[in-house]
Amino acid sequence: MSECLPPKKRPQDRAEYREENRDQIQGTAYLKQTADKIAQLRRFQDIVRENKELSDKAKRLRIDALIGRMVAFARAAVEQKGRREAAANQ
Repeated sequence: MSECLPPKKRPQDRAEYREENRDQIQGTAYLKQTADKIAQLRRFQDIVRENKELSDKAKRLRIDALIGRMVAFARAAVEQKGRREAAANQ
């Protein structure tokens, strides 16, 4: 049964892996933060849609503003990823 399990990593191996892949790990963290921000803005959109006190026009304006922020976050994340990849390829 133990033959099926992968060998345990030593602390030195983990530290070496983190050092060798530092840029990718940092990039992944940034993309996760961006995804969290976009998810939060989506929740705000749901709140606006469910609000019975706002007119359709007011809802549309707020939702459009939220979509604009979501696009800006996504664009910044893609641009930063591109810059990281370009720097890594040099």
